[in-house]
Amino acid sequence: MKLDESLDCFHRYLARLWNQDQQQAELSFNEYEYLTCLAVIEGICDAHQDTVFDGPHLTDLAAKMQVKRASASTMVNKLEKRGLIQRVQCRYDARAQHVLVTKAGMALVRKEQAIYKNMATAIKQQLTKEEYRLFEKVMDKVCKHF
Repeated sequence: MKLDESLDCFHRYLARLWNQDQQQAELSFNEYEYLTCLAVIEGICDAHQDTVFDGPHLTDLAAKMQVKRASASTMVNKLEKRGLIQRVQCRYDARAQHVLVTKAGMALVRKEQAIYKNMATAIKQQLTKEEYRLFEKVMDKVCKHF
């Protein structure tokens, strides 16, 4: 099977697994993606150029998600109403706000991450130890570019 066909097959497999688990999930995939993205941005605080990093701004989130600021703003409003994120006033710019994942938001992210752990387990069962180790290595290399 060619790589493009394998990717299509793999994508459909992952989508089926996601949809099966979504019956009891509390987040849409889009909500999960935004929360996870914010958590990742918050996790790289040490790499931020400012001497003090209070959290990402809406523009940081939009850039990381590769969406327009208006789209990010709409999702932030939705997640904020659900108590999954909070906005905090920027101490350096009164016009700006930081967008942070709340404890409730992180709890849901961790719960949803279990879907991917289940996927990894299912994949691991189909491969030898060496194939799985190589698969992890290749996926890591590919994902570093996205």
